[in-house]
Amino acid sequence: IVAIEVVDMNGKVVASTNETMIGKDVSGQEIYKRTIHAAYNNPYVSQPHHFTYLNAKSIGISAPLTSRRGSETIGVLINYYYAAVLSAFVTNSPGMGESGEMLLVRRDGDNIEFLTPLRYAPGDSLTVPMDSADAGLARLALEGVNGALITTDYRGVCAIVAYQYIPSMDWGLIVKIDKSEAFVLLKTLKITALILSVVSAAVVTCGGIIFAASVSMPIRRLTDVTLVFAGGDLKARTETTRRDEIGDLAKSFNTMACELEKEITWRERRETELLKLSLVVEQSPNVVLITDVQGNIEYVNPRFTLITGYTREEAIGKNPRILKSGKTPPEVYKRLWWTITSGVEWRGEFCNKKKNGELYWESAFISSIKNAEGDITHFIAIAEDITRRRHDEERIRNLAYYDTLTD
Repeated sequence: IVAIEVVDMNGKVVASTNETMIGKDVSGQEIYKRTIHAAYNNPYVSQPHHFTYLNAKSIGISAPLTSRRGSETIGVLINYYYAAVLSAFVTNSPGMGESGEMLLVRRDGDNIEFLTPLRYAPGDSLTVPMDSADAGLARLALEGVNGALITTDYRGVCAIVAYQYIPSMDWGLIVKIDKSEAFVLLKTLKITALILSVVSAAVVTCGGIIFAASVSMPIRRLTDVTLVFAGGDLKARTETTRRDEIGDLAKSFNTMACELEKEITWRERRETELLKLSLVVEQSPNVVLITDVQGNIEYVNPRFTLITGYTREEAIGKNPRILKSGKTPPEVYKRLWWTITSGVEWRGEFCNKKKNGELYWESAFISSIKNAEGDITHFIAIAEDITRRRHDEERIRNLAYYDTLTD
């Protein structure tokens, strides 16, 4: 595995085993668009391609990522596999001879796409029209049946061909070898050649089908586990008993799955904590106001609207000066701003003005919000309406120092 990515609904990479990918926008890539806009039961497999940001020629396999609680799609899970690994056990398999070749194909709209490179035409396109002559063998392999025949291949060379359809992945597998090589020892005896040609065809057919099954089974198991993991079962793992490239892939997948399980579980806990905090702020009996570093309002809770008369839409983007009554000395605001920009908390009282012009008193606590590097990114103010308390204090002072009859 080159990398594993978790992409959100906007096409942004939110988690990856390749840290340089986190935060990148992949919404324009085919492997993302093919999955996010269709409810596939099987994964989408990309054509082998050199992904610059991964610095490797890879095959991408993507599947919808759904929530644990239901079938809602919340993103896409993408696995990138080294293309060389797939090509290695397809093209370098024992018993294929000098001219032997094995190809994996699939449908791509009105075209047929070769998932492995053509041995004798490495520079040609890996995608051909469905009705072209070069797509003849591929069409047979994708028709849902298995078989064998002697025919000409894409080079125009006569070859013995066995083909098999892999329904779980909608792929076709083609195994072929030049007829001249297969029958090189029989050219001197026509009768023996005729007999052995039938036997050879049968052997090649059976061997091709058996080999195709041995190749497709581990890939299918790994694909099934990927789908289960993408479906929300974070405990899904694949067996790692094989001691070959497939076994290494399985071990790598299990390792990456463990890391992703930890990451996703941590993020779910954080989301739950943030939801609780949001509910507390929204239902707080005190005014809660958050601004950016320039002092422009970014958030107000319902209590702010209830006290000031300004709606959330009217307040967002404005400066808290919209509440200024002129009753609070300018020195108070200067001292406040110097204090909070220095990273120190400030407490004090204001005489503010509501939207309807009515004056009111509030006791405020204002503090800075810092990021992980210690830089101030926002300011938060928590205020309490103390108008009634101020009026009561004024009335008590009048009763203490003034005669109620003569004032």
